[in-house]
Amino acid sequence: MYFCIHAQEPVDCAKIRQSLETWKSKVLALNPRDPELIPLHYLLVLDYQREMQQFDQKYLPVLSRCSTLNYHETIAEFDWIHYLCRLKMDSLTRVSARVDSLFYETALREVRFDNKNNALYFLDRALQYNPVYPDALLEKWTLLLENKEYDECMDILQILYHECVLSRQHEERVSACTIRFYDVLYREADSLTKVDLFSDALTLFQKLEVFCQNMPSGYCNDDYYHGILRSKSGVYESYVRVARASRERGNMEMERRFLDYAEKYMEENARDFTSPAGKYSRVELPDLENKTGTQDTINTFLSLPVPDTPTKKGKSPEDMNKEYLSLLTEAISHCIRENISAAYDALKKAKEMENCNCFPPDPRVQQLYESIQEIIKK
Repeated sequence: MYFCIHAQEPVDCAKIRQSLETWKSKVLALNPRDPELIPLHYLLVLDYQREMQQFDQKYLPVLSRCSTLNYHETIAEFDWIHYLCRLKMDSLTRVSARVDSLFYETALREVRFDNKNNALYFLDRALQYNPVYPDALLEKWTLLLENKEYDECMDILQILYHECVLSRQHEERVSACTIRFYDVLYREADSLTKVDLFSDALTLFQKLEVFCQNMPSGYCNDDYYHGILRSKSGVYESYVRVARASRERGNMEMERRFLDYAEKYMEENARDFTSPAGKYSRVELPDLENKTGTQDTINTFLSLPVPDTPTKKGKSPEDMNKEYLSLLTEAISHCIRENISAAYDALKKAKEMENCNCFPPDPRVQQLYESIQEIIKK
């Protein structure tokens, strides 16, 4: 019955020959080495397998009716193409499970040739197939840190800490990256405060604050918080300086505008201006009508560092700087309470500590010191 049915159907011998030539070229074009092509070619080889199975069932039983084709040579050619297709499918099946590794290896090669944009592309491709691939995440983190893309660096560290399965070697690298990130970001922010770029510095210090709130506490100290307060104080004082300069030039409208900016900024950041006891302190804007500027300087919006922490009078510059900032905190607190004598004593000690030249002096110490001296003379 089977042969009778096929005997009634015409056989397209030219299509048989064309199909064999088409499959041969397609199977030979399959690439199990290029990670960009592996996923696509894996799907294609599955389609080729299905097509060959249908060809086997439909055409091979009636192949003997094609007088233009050599039966045995055609069968041998089909078997060879089918065998080659199975080999390619086996290879693609194996490598499709490690496409992420192939992309990662390509990215490392691009890094060696200093093609960082290409490296980031291949790392992203690797992470598409394996979003928790530790090696790719660490390599991408390094490149992003060099590009100062700090938000993405923090996101990657979050993934490494909370989603990845890490080996001992990976844990050591993640720990080193965490310490490096804090150090790089803090140094850059601190350098911006020294050139009066307080707004830019504040942005970086606030990133550090988010970082420290989400990372293990052992990686951070309170330096970033001091930096936030110094930056906010600097932003406020910048508004006041512009207002004073505008008044000196007779531009009263601009003076008022920048005083409004300063007052609004102070109100938005009131929580950062607390006394050591933890209560908010409302500091008034300076009265620019006061020509002496003495009381104005004390009442300027000076940010308080974090509450005092006892430190030993040690030999290290870090300890000296902490004690120095603690004295400044104490002086500001006394000024708010109008305890001028105690504020003067604290500032005098802070001025003496500056002689060690082992830490950058805070300009607020000199400003407050000179202002209090004028008050005492009166």
